[in-house]
Amino acid sequence: MDIFIDKLAQKITAQEMIKANTQAEAEETEMLKVTINGYKEALERVRQLADESVAKIDEANLEIDKISRATAEAAKAAAEKGIKEEQLDELAGKVKETVDKTAETLQNEVHKECVKVYRNVQAVIVEEGNKHANEAKNANSVNKSKISLAVGFSIAAFVCSFLNLAAVIAFFVLQKLNISLF
Repeated sequence: MDIFIDKLAQKITAQEMIKANTQAEAEETEMLKVTINGYKEALERVRQLADESVAKIDEANLEIDKISRATAEAAKAAAEKGIKEEQLDELAGKVKETVDKTAETLQNEVHKECVKVYRNVQAVIVEEGNKHANEAKNANSVNKSKISLAVGFSIAAFVCSFLNLAAVIAFFVLQKLNISLF
């Protein structure tokens, strides 16, 4: 019986369990590295879009400056030519309306890009979270089966050891009582 228990114990040794745990940790570390790289790529994309948005805003500001200079020049020219103040106000209103529409369009485009980036990052995070949850469940079930097997072997070894101890005690008791079985 002891030989049987020794053979079973040899199949799953502590060293093999440590090796399996180390391998699982290495796999998990590798998955985390891949996840971090995905997050870095998403963050770089966010930065890139932010830089593009800033560039578009700078372009819009340059256009607004050009329009303002043109308006000032037009007002100056109109003053020299004697154009009425109402006409200048009307022209200024049209320019302001055009600038407002351009700013609103730019703001909407920047908002759309920001929403796209947010949704992409959110999707990556949700996907990675689900993947990690599934992997944890799978690893947990594998570990449970290994632990159950080890507990079963431990219980079997304990029962065999107990029976062996009981047999040795019974043998010594019978020997002290001068009772011979053989």
